Amino acid sequence: MRFDEIESGQELPPLRVALTHELLAAYAGATWDFHRYHYDADFAREVAGARDAFVDGQMLGALLARQLMAWSAPEGWVRRLALRYRSMSFPGETLVLSGRVTGTRVEAGSGLVECELAVATLDGRDVAAPAAATVELPAGT
Repeated sequence: MRFDEIESGQELPPLRVALTHELLAAYAGATWDFHRYHYDADFAREVAGARDAFVDGQMLGALLARQLMAWSAPEGWVRRLALRYRSMSFPGETLVLSGRVTGTRVEAGSGLVECELAVATLDGRDVAAPAAATVELPAGT
């Protein structure tokens, strides 16, 4: 992605992520965050009263960063990311990550792109919203 190709209002390509118990366990292993309710369905039901193991909130941030990095490749990087959790998500659901550009500016020779983001289930339930990010790209390319 080139900074001069970006316009306010531009939609980011959506990212769909099918949640599975294996994905939650892999994320726990990758981040050394082994809270059992993120991978053990029985424990999540007994201790948290949840219907199943549930997604670690920081995984939503990682997925948003993945979406932003794929969109801004090869030179973009996520300078800022903020999100607000709205509801739990569980294996068997599919998350849809969406976003759009809300503004651009050049600061200290870098192109900064402001994005509004959201994470929802296929049926439209908000999981993380509002969310926002600043992506940096070289301004001259």
